[in-house]
Amino acid sequence: MGAVLYACVVAGPLSAQERCAGKAHARADWGIRYRFVSGQFFDHPDGGQWIHFLTEPVVVSVSPDGPAAGRLRSGDVVASVDGRLITTLEGSRRFAFGTEAPIRLDVRRSGESVEVAVSPEITCEGTAPSRITRGRSGRSGFRLRCRECGLEGGRWRFSSPPIVTAVLPGSPAARAGLSIGDVLVAVDGAALTTDTGAERFSALSAGERVVWTVRRGGEELRLTWTIGEGGTER
Repeated sequence: MGAVLYACVVAGPLSAQERCAGKAHARADWGIRYRFVSGQFFDHPDGGQWIHFLTEPVVVSVSPDGPAAGRLRSGDVVASVDGRLITTLEGSRRFAFGTEAPIRLDVRRSGESVEVAVSPEITCEGTAPSRITRGRSGRSGFRLRCRECGLEGGRWRFSSPPIVTAVLPGSPAARAGLSIGDVLVAVDGAALTTDTGAERFSALSAGERVVWTVRRGGEELRLTWTIGEGGTER
């Protein structure tokens, strides 16, 4: 992704992961709060968690001194990122990790389509890349789908409990008995729909022993496992 000019390579914009390579995993900070109806948690091969949006996110508020100030507004519906639908894997990935160049967002605002250019702040989080399903520096080996959830100040918020969509064979979650279709109700006794539960969920790290409350059918179960180290797979 570049051009040769007088024997010099002019590279394209650095991705967030390239900027943070060898140091930490990256995140694009747009300076906004947003919510969405449905999405699936993923990890990135080079580290850092992100959301694959299954529905378009809606801007809830814009920080007055953030990158999106004067560009995005409360109520904007983000439809695409640099021409890629945000509900595609690539569109969601670019929204999560960004580049150092301005990113074109197509939004719906009061019934009209509006194009805005925003340069998100790229932050390098942690001390080394982590490969996780959710959390920051460990892995449990599962993926989630959530409804009416969002990211606020680096912390996840859930309006309803998320649903497990995949469990990696041999992972801590699989060994503890977590199954596809299980509903995660609480972590260490704190409901995920509360601030305490969401903050605990966001801050989980490798080596911590965690008690999860899950709903399976009409029954609530408690499953316990130790968060594993990040690996080459989720």
